[in-house]
Amino acid sequence: MPRTAGQGSPRDIPIDLIEPDPEQPRKHFDEEKLASLADSISVQGVLQPITVQPLNGDGRHLIIMGERRYRAAKRAGLQSIPAIEREMTEELRMAQLTENVQRDGLTTFEIANAVSAMREAGKSRGEIASALGWGESEVSRFAAVLGMPVLLQQLAEKDVPVRALSDLYALWKKNPDEVEEFVQTSDAGDVSRVTVARLRSRLTQDATDAARGPRTAEDAAGGCSDQTQSVEMQTGGDTAAGQTASLDHGGTVKAPEVKSVGGTQNVQAGRGAAIICRHGGATGRLLTDQLASNSKSILVSFENGSRVEEVLLSELELIEVVAL
Repeated sequence: MPRTAGQGSPRDIPIDLIEPDPEQPRKHFDEEKLASLADSISVQGVLQPITVQPLNGDGRHLIIMGERRYRAAKRAGLQSIPAIEREMTEELRMAQLTENVQRDGLTTFEIANAVSAMREAGKSRGEIASALGWGESEVSRFAAVLGMPVLLQQLAEKDVPVRALSDLYALWKKNPDEVEEFVQTSDAGDVSRVTVARLRSRLTQDATDAARGPRTAEDAAGGCSDQTQSVEMQTGGDTAAGQTASLDHGGTVKAPEVKSVGGTQNVQAGRGAAIICRHGGATGRLLTDQLASNSKSILVSFENGSRVEEVLLSELELIEVVAL
């Protein structure tokens, strides 16, 4: 019994009578993957029919699903392609959007547009999350992208991860000028949750320094007074001499007691101490409240905070713990 169109039966349709859907969420296609698929189609043909809907009764069709196969078939020189005719419905539109989001290769911005289209179709966050196999918070992050400023949407077009964008958007609300400078001076490939966290830490430190007011001469010297006692630490691979303390945020040691080589010195509980180090002939202070780009490095503040560098732990020489 012959199969008829419109009842889920594929039939060959001339490629010249088929056109892409302008509302298709995928706007960019990987050229290498298209070339590879075209080579496969040249040998084996189109193994899975595309899905189309009739247009205007003139024989033309609009692609619902399968634009990659359509593009590859054209590259392979096919004159026609197997297709299943269906009328576009809300359920089919959701299937189209879901299929595209779940396939590899969509940018953050393209996914955001697809999620936005689902929301406009009346789907709740929970329904979208269920269809995509996501959590509702992930749906919210993508849905928020189209409401971000243009400079952040441009990062989304360059496929910056959505969580990094969400973190950056939160910073932009309070520090728009600083975030704009960060975006303009950073490559999109370098924008991540780690680099955004470092920006947040710097902005927080700047705000703290501004609230404290001008630094005194004593502060510029590292916060040490005549009454400040330092605890020497052994270098050359040895551990701190008898030190029984723990680091808090900011490279500060919290401990009621620190033992030095020559005896025991008491540090007032809650005051803490700064970890002083040396690298390349320069003396600095460890910044443990900020993330380095990898687990083998740490950020160090030099020249009273005017210069911050990421230094390999293996290249650091620990000098002393200065009581605050």
